[in-house]
Amino acid sequence: MANVSTDIKIDVDYISAACNCCPHSLDWQNGPRLIYGVTNSVALCSDTAPFSVRKTFSGHQGRLNCVKWVRQEQRNSNSDFYYFLSASVDKTISLWKGKDEDYTKYTSLVGHQNSVTTVVGYQQSPNDDIYVASGSADSTIKIWCITDTLATCLHTLDFKNGFAITLELVPLDNHKNIFLLFVATDKNKVQIYQVSNSVIEQIFVLSGHEDWIRSITVQKLTSFQWFVATCSQDNYIRIWQLSFNESNNQTNVDPTILKLKRSSFALKITDESPINVNVELYSILLGHEEAIYGLCWYPNTDLKKAATTILSASMDKSMVLWTFDDNQKMYIDKARVGEVGGNTLGFYGCTFSPCGSYILGHGYEGALHLWKIEEIDDRINLIPQVINSGHFNTVEDCCWDRHSGRYLLSVSTDQTARLHAEWKRNGIISWHEIGRPQIHGYEMKCLTFIGSNQQRFVSGADEKILRVFDPPKNFLENFARITKINVDEDIQKAQSLPEGANVPALGLSNKAIFDNDENQTTTTSAVIDDDPMTVDGLYKEGFFKAIVLNEPPFEEHLLQNTLWPEIQKLYGHGYEIIAVASNPSGSIIASTCKVGSSINYRQ
Repeated sequence: MANVSTDIKIDVDYISAACNCCPHSLDWQNGPRLIYGVTNSVALCSDTAPFSVRKTFSGHQGRLNCVKWVRQEQRNSNSDFYYFLSASVDKTISLWKGKDEDYTKYTSLVGHQNSVTTVVGYQQSPNDDIYVASGSADSTIKIWCITDTLATCLHTLDFKNGFAITLELVPLDNHKNIFLLFVATDKNKVQIYQVSNSVIEQIFVLSGHEDWIRSITVQKLTSFQWFVATCSQDNYIRIWQLSFNESNNQTNVDPTILKLKRSSFALKITDESPINVNVELYSILLGHEEAIYGLCWYPNTDLKKAATTILSASMDKSMVLWTFDDNQKMYIDKARVGEVGGNTLGFYGCTFSPCGSYILGHGYEGALHLWKIEEIDDRINLIPQVINSGHFNTVEDCCWDRHSGRYLLSVSTDQTARLHAEWKRNGIISWHEIGRPQIHGYEMKCLTFIGSNQQRFVSGADEKILRVFDPPKNFLENFARITKINVDEDIQKAQSLPEGANVPALGLSNKAIFDNDENQTTTTSAVIDDDPMTVDGLYKEGFFKAIVLNEPPFEEHLLQNTLWPEIQKLYGHGYEIIAVASNPSGSIIASTCKVGSSINYRQ
């Protein structure tokens, strides 16, 4: 019997995954690296651009609803470890401990009777206990204290028929293990609780929003001044100022700024005088046209920007960077980015990078959107950046192309086919999604490459027909520039290649677009745009536009500019297709469909 070598080393070169399609499933600002939920796992990204996924950590039996770094307020250079939390529909919370790219499950928090929807954690000093607040669909909030690996539930708040949408937990300075807990409920209010090891007590309510509050974020400017920002489905952002012991610590108040009526409450501290807290509505921001799901203050690495800069993300497909204008004495939208057109929905959340150099948003279909902040004089430019992408639902099949495996094609129940290949630049090689050949109306099930044309493929979806696709000219040209692979031979084999493809409104087939078609489309669009007040001008259909790429395309391009034209349909099956394969030469296709029951046949 021949000797078989067992000295095999396997390294992960590429992980492609989208973010879970729910709020609070991504965090970056409060930890060393970007983390986000991927089904029932946590993806950990690299700490340098393009922030690709380096590892995934699995510890749950169901989808993750929330992923958060544990904030370590007094962290120093001697602190070796970081912690992050993951909350799942399996009713549990996991606390992970580690550094760099090595994290292990530290402990589990078990006690909720239904899906855990939101979680937040805090550690005041490196050797202190970790305090965690969690909200669940069982209508309760639980406060946990974690000592070493022992998790103890200190308090349980029962909302009966209500529930908590989002939470924020903030410690009081100079008072160990005393926190303020901010709870956004389904009553459109923010309830404030004083929390300690022995007591939890509601002390104040912030009112004003007219719909569900989706995010709460607190910026501690000093021990005596906090800004609490909330965003809601009513399209508004509200900023409250909390001033502690204001009678003894007066701040300079600008008389030209309009202030609304103040309220106050007292914090009861054992063996100390009560701390008086004044609350006032500092500002109301209106600039989004749909529900606002994400809100994030600028990192406190720059105290001036931390007090005056905030980022919001909305279902209107936009993210807005707000800054306080000293001349106008109000917050203004300094920069706005996002998607224009298409059939996608908006953003579920947003965050700054830890150093404040980048902003990141995650969308309704799990896509990540990254911009780099460039400040020139008084202007802010947001430059789009390449970042990881992937399927947001079950991957059903994948296949290497027949020409020495230059790229990988995958299909998913998210109704897309995605093409993955290497991006080569300046001696650096990394894998990315560089094309989306098919965006379908049915869940994708299978694919295979066929024919003498090494890049022709057949795909099957949850329908009765197979569809055949060829690469367009624009894709081959961009593929060559990104991967540094010569494809001149492929282009010469088919001089009549279409430039690209487009999916007609209410259609399922990718229609080929040739040079003449593209010119005609451009001319027609220009005429329509001359009168933007017409129906055609306001709601014109998006068409393919040939683009020149030297780096992987952004999500906006993947959605409409990397489709492959459909050249043929194959009929014959009576039920939905589940598998397809081809012989080694690609000259014969075999496919199979679901088995119909006797009832189906009689119908």
